[in-house]
Amino acid sequence: MGRRDGLLYVAATTANAVYIVDPDQALVRAVVPVGRFPDALLALEDGRVAVVPRYAPEVGLLEPGTHALKTVAAGPEAAHRGLAHDPATHTFYLASPATGSIKVYREDAGGGWRLLQQQPAGLSPRVVRLAAGRLLATDFLGHTLTAWGLERDGRVGAQLAQARFHAPPTDFVLAGGRALYVLTHEDRDVDRRDFTVYYLDSVLCELDPDTLARRGDSNLTELDGARLTAKLDGAAYDPVSGWLAVSGGASDDVLWFRPGLEPATAARWARVGANPQGVVFDARGRIWVADRLADALTRIDPKTGATRHLTLGSRPERTTPAEWGEVLFHSRDLTPRNVADGPRSVYACTACHEDGTVDGRLHPAKRNRFRSMTKTDRGIATTPPYLSIADIATLTEFADNIIASHAQGWEHDPSYDRYPVSVRVSLEATRTLDPVATRRALAAYMATLPNEPNPFAVPAGGFSEAAQRGARLFVARACTRCHQAVGNVALGNRIPRGRLLEYALRGQVAFAGPGLYDVGTPVLGAGGNNPPSLRGLWSTPPYFSDGSARTIAAVIERTDPDARKVHAPQHRSGFSEAERHDLAAFLTSL
Repeated sequence: MGRRDGLLYVAATTANAVYIVDPDQALVRAVVPVGRFPDALLALEDGRVAVVPRYAPEVGLLEPGTHALKTVAAGPEAAHRGLAHDPATHTFYLASPATGSIKVYREDAGGGWRLLQQQPAGLSPRVVRLAAGRLLATDFLGHTLTAWGLERDGRVGAQLAQARFHAPPTDFVLAGGRALYVLTHEDRDVDRRDFTVYYLDSVLCELDPDTLARRGDSNLTELDGARLTAKLDGAAYDPVSGWLAVSGGASDDVLWFRPGLEPATAARWARVGANPQGVVFDARGRIWVADRLADALTRIDPKTGATRHLTLGSRPERTTPAEWGEVLFHSRDLTPRNVADGPRSVYACTACHEDGTVDGRLHPAKRNRFRSMTKTDRGIATTPPYLSIADIATLTEFADNIIASHAQGWEHDPSYDRYPVSVRVSLEATRTLDPVATRRALAAYMATLPNEPNPFAVPAGGFSEAAQRGARLFVARACTRCHQAVGNVALGNRIPRGRLLEYALRGQVAFAGPGLYDVGTPVLGAGGNNPPSLRGLWSTPPYFSDGSARTIAAVIERTDPDARKVHAPQHRSGFSEAERHDLAAFLTSL
């Protein structure tokens, strides 16, 4: 969400459009088609609004008044996220997870963009903002917030400070010049010494805005009265009123308080939809929050807590199991009885699998007997069996395992995970699902989770020449012994002979193995680990079961296909420099 000239701008990801809303009249003024999956908005000082589409290599600029859309090239790859702008130097700063960098562009008099610099920024840079002559950016999968100085011409200079967290920082906000707040999970390792999950609570970390030194954490999962906030996603600060508002994508609530005058744990709260995401203040100091699952906005008066809903588009009531499962996956409806007493935590699937993918974090299992990296849920229907120990054969069994192992309170009631749940099928209506229907709904949704479009796909619809050479090398050196060419369920899990490259580019090849293999990485189960899917590999660092390889290049450097344990830490690469380049091009393109 963004604000400009008294209007609100709301990115609608599935509609590929921006809704322009009059906050006083609570009505939609215009709907502007933009690029595929608009992920971020930025109101510029000259009246334009910049739109960052995640699935396209361009950035859109909405002209003031007319809202005419102009696009500027920011590729060649796509998958961009956050954007910042310095009007003094006409410079844009674009977060690029695909390249692990902040791209720095200079805008010329004609509105064209020229690439000045690519500043390395970790595994997955996401949120970027300017403050007091510095650039700040989060690394979602690397779990850092970094501050750099800026040169006089707008280029990124030396790193000034960095804060590290145990979990992904989802957003951050400056509360005037007094404090900087970072949204993340409880800043310690997840613990499974008992059956329940400890230390996955959502907190606001307060930092010194100059040094990024930690001042303290506020746990927002244990507020009296609020329906325990399960995941934090968005924040906004209003310098006029001094309110800071926080939304949580799996929380039901929006919270607000006055930094410097009261602690975050004294926050007021208002009940909204099942999946509140972006949050912004309008010109009259009211809070607006966008609910992604309901396609709706909620307006909140911070003085009284009064709310008003505004529906965007025409989403009907959810009527299918997959649609119910989407709400279960993204909200707390799946485990409504979870508690956060003491070290225990409340959370949703998206706490560890935001957008159905990974969080770059080691998670414990089997009462802390082993820890392993999270795995993506995207394309999961094509990659059975499940878990690193490959002991679950179907998605329905997997859904049952997830619900049973994530229901807090089993020690008081052995049937705690077998109660009916009420799933919100619209802003106002709910539907009760019995335990069997709950599991079927979650499995049905997970079967629909798409693979993210590959940002490196060649526009003409094929692999680059280097990627094609890498694909032939991947097969010739027997990498498919473990990473087998599994197809889409709709294709009967078979790839037609001679069409491997074609189907891989379409996202219909998983390269996942159905067995257990000891390849030299930490072994989680008897006989080895179940190889993860290589589809979307570019977006899921760090790699190996212990996260010991930060990049695809580091994986290849530790791969000797002629060795018995091909990925053992002591191995040197079994490929020439040219082969490593081609293999990386292929793996990045999956």
